[in-house]
Amino acid sequence: MAGKPLPPDEMPGAVPYAIPHIVVRAPTEQGGHTRLYQVDGKLLRVEQYASHFLRNAGWSVVKGDDAHLFLSVLSCNFKDSFFREVCRNWVGASAEDRIARIDAAVTCSLAAGKLQAGLVDEAEAMLLKYYASYPPKQAVHATVAKHVRSMDQGLVLRLIAFYRGAGYTTKGAPDLFAASGGSFWFVEVKSQKDSLSAAQYEFFEGYLTSVAQNILVLRVVPET
Repeated sequence: MAGKPLPPDEMPGAVPYAIPHIVVRAPTEQGGHTRLYQVDGKLLRVEQYASHFLRNAGWSVVKGDDAHLFLSVLSCNFKDSFFREVCRNWVGASAEDRIARIDAAVTCSLAAGKLQAGLVDEAEAMLLKYYASYPPKQAVHATVAKHVRSMDQGLVLRLIAFYRGAGYTTKGAPDLFAASGGSFWFVEVKSQKDSLSAAQYEFFEGYLTSVAQNILVLRVVPET
């Protein structure tokens, strides 16, 4: 007679992890094929509603793509990607020197286990130059830099190592970045029937196992 089978989470090679979820209920209205969410007489798309929900709770919120780009530059994970050429085009003649300084500071930081002085400043300066013709984006990246400076250095180093190891990509990053007082969350926003893509699962799994637990899915569902 066969022995008792192993539970799935104890099988060889199995790496159990759970993706944190929270559910927010909101009044809705159908807008064509898109469900809209009501706030103070306004109709918002699901990501806009989630941003409102987080800001109302006291968090500073920026788009996840912006935080993702800042952390990509901070980790210099783009040096072998197409984005390096994009930087040359938008940053100009100083791009290569800037990239070399950030790369050297990242290498030293990871080797020493201590964030090198000026690394966050270098990343911010690079992105301010990149967005020189678009002040609203400059303001966003200045905000992200401010939040990163207030974070625990060990967490920032794990973020840098995670992004450095993942390499440059525009896929999988959560929708929103919510920060306050040195704490932050990556937040993927989903409506009632949406699910995570393969790239999003990969990002979540890598983040949860190598950085921290401050990442979640915020699912907005209709009030019942």
